[in-house]
Amino acid sequence: MEWYNIKCPDCGYGTELVVGTPTPEESFDLNEDFSHYVPVLCESCKSVITLDLFDKRREAVCPCGGKGRPLQEEELGKIDCPSCGGKRLKVDMVRKD
Repeated sequence: MEWYNIKCPDCGYGTELVVGTPTPEESFDLNEDFSHYVPVLCESCKSVITLDLFDKRREAVCPCGGKGRPLQEEELGKIDCPSCGGKRLKVDMVRKD
């Protein structure tokens, strides 16, 4: 799995994302070996969140209730800030396992 920090230098918005499949050492749940986390862009609030592709709901839903669109990891640095609309989101990979 990869851990990303996303920060907007204009307004200070920040979020952390977990992407990928957990290793046995990272698993907190017996069923988590069937998990695969992907970044998702909410079409309503424009937040970037992490969702499990194998969730029982089978669709990406943001906590705000909006529909989400799965993103490729390379798209993370190309989206606008959900808070201020700035075009300079900084994406750093914190850890890769």
